[in-house]
Amino acid sequence: MTSTHTPCGIELPQVFFDGPVDMEHIRKFAIKAETLGYDSLWLQERAIGDFIMLEPVTLLSYIAAITTKLRLGTSVILLTLRNPIQLAKAYATLDCMSGGARCLVSVSAAAISDRTKMSSATHARDG
Repeated sequence: MTSTHTPCGIELPQVFFDGPVDMEHIRKFAIKAETLGYDSLWLQERAIGDFIMLEPVTLLSYIAAITTKLRLGTSVILLTLRNPIQLAKAYATLDCMSGGARCLVSVSAAAISDRTKMSSATHARDG
């Protein structure tokens, strides 16, 4: 009987509701996930919220430096809120930092009304 492997990924902690960012927790989580045989780690992007949520491509670059086998993915990147040249450069850098063939990308085209709300919130905050 031939054994088949079913790929399995897990979401990396990137949201901190009750305090500061805990990079040690993130580091230990990623290393443990690789040790346990997970195939991939996933992050998502959210533009606004009442909590700290780390930027996914930057965080995955950190994870690339401390792991060797895990595929590194974004379950959603909000394209309408990103400069396409800078985003491509960030993913190209992640690909280089991870040794190639470890980067997974999933994107979303946020609704125009979402972008308008985000622009308004940024403008109001920056005054």
